[in-house]
Amino acid sequence: MRELIYQNPDHFMFTVVLLSRLLDIFTTYIGTPKLKLEINPIARKLGWIYCWSTTLVAFIAYYHIWQGLIIAIISFIIALLNASRLWLIVYIGEDNFTQYANNAALKIGNWRLLGLKMIQPFILFVIGIIMVFFCPSENNMQYYISKSFVYASIYISIFIIINSMPKTPKS
Repeated sequence: MRELIYQNPDHFMFTVVLLSRLLDIFTTYIGTPKLKLEINPIARKLGWIYCWSTTLVAFIAYYHIWQGLIIAIISFIIALLNASRLWLIVYIGEDNFTQYANNAALKIGNWRLLGLKMIQPFILFVIGIIMVFFCPSENNMQYYISKSFVYASIYISIFIIINSMPKTPKS
């Protein structure tokens, strides 16, 4: 098996990226079929067609295998974060969880909520920076894995900040 992977690394990475995207989509669908809890505003707005279209990013593995690795790791991290709360969302339902989360957010306050939400990406960022610091060169897998943790932390942070902005009331 290992020999097959080494002979066809781009095919293998394509499969890994595709699997990571499918896991992200699967965990998103289980937790938020109406996309009410989706953190990505583009996905929330454009819906499931957009979500499924993100699987096309797997083709980047044929262009640059290391970029494929970064996308795969980021997608696996997002799927992991999605899965970490699925038990509660499935138990109480998407609508009830949305209401519960909104009520909790109002009681906690904007700045405290933002600080608490930023803990996960901060941990990913620290792991990535530590790993980058110990990389012997930029031409190895460890370097690109390290970068994926940093990029994942930035990606998650951006969407946390976007979703933490005060909403204007609908008229």
